[in-house]
Amino acid sequence: MVKKKNGDSVGIILVLISSLSVAFLPNSAKLVFSNGVNASTLLFARAVLGVTLLGLILLVTKNSFSLPRHLIFPSLISGLLALAMIATLYEAIGYINVGLSILILSLNPVLIAVYSHVRGTYFISLRQSFCIFFMIIGLALLVLGDVNKISIYGVLISFISTFCAVLITLISSKSTNKIGSTRTNFYLNLWGLLAMVLVLVFQKNLSVPVSYIGWSGIAVNGLCYVMAWSFFLEGAKRIGVTRAAILTSTDPLYAAIIALFLFNETLVAIQWTGFSLVILALCFFEVFKDKKV
Repeated sequence: MVKKKNGDSVGIILVLISSLSVAFLPNSAKLVFSNGVNASTLLFARAVLGVTLLGLILLVTKNSFSLPRHLIFPSLISGLLALAMIATLYEAIGYINVGLSILILSLNPVLIAVYSHVRGTYFISLRQSFCIFFMIIGLALLVLGDVNKISIYGVLISFISTFCAVLITLISSKSTNKIGSTRTNFYLNLWGLLAMVLVLVFQKNLSVPVSYIGWSGIAVNGLCYVMAWSFFLEGAKRIGVTRAAILTSTDPLYAAIIALFLFNETLVAIQWTGFSLVILALCFFEVFKDKKV
């Protein structure tokens, strides 16, 4: 029992670190775009960094690079969906602010929880349902201050990113249980890199940063992308994909704090209320979880 509780604690910490990494993605991308870099270049550079870093980790840990034949197709689909998810997220921040884009992306845990509940693989109690309800209210309050800046196109693109995230989570969690989080993440990046190479062959639209801030943004973006999936997949192995997905609802909270320091995006009182509401809802969701799960 003690071992299980320790595993839960480690899993929760890993997922929260993943959420922090996710929050850095749109913020670092915003810095990169302001330094003369286009989305194609950032996506390509991010994939190169991911493949390199994860490949080195596999080499150092003497882990296998092999991918079982029956996992090739799911891995390919996950990789392409991961590329689509991040591409649509970056597209969205050109039309709506970072907070709203991350808010919409953070709705994917609710979709996963409902999907798992319907399939019978995870039980959501009535009290947990109320937690999810208040969580959504809290997330909505976080962006109320920007209600007049909403772009329909940006919102739709963000929802596409959200659905991609749901599919990636459901598919990749199964691969992680069989080949581990590092190898799963390596192939997520590898398929994305190969896809970007094909895009750039025809598009031929690479650009470079105009300052060291742009280069730093690319490095942070690539590193955080690797950390986001690695920590999430490893955490999900320990506490289950549904609980892990619910905990990623902290993404917009982290994003709000980062944006506060990077872009001086302050929160008004109603947004701080939403901030607190989400934290409380997450805590009680854990307290009210089914002990048998």
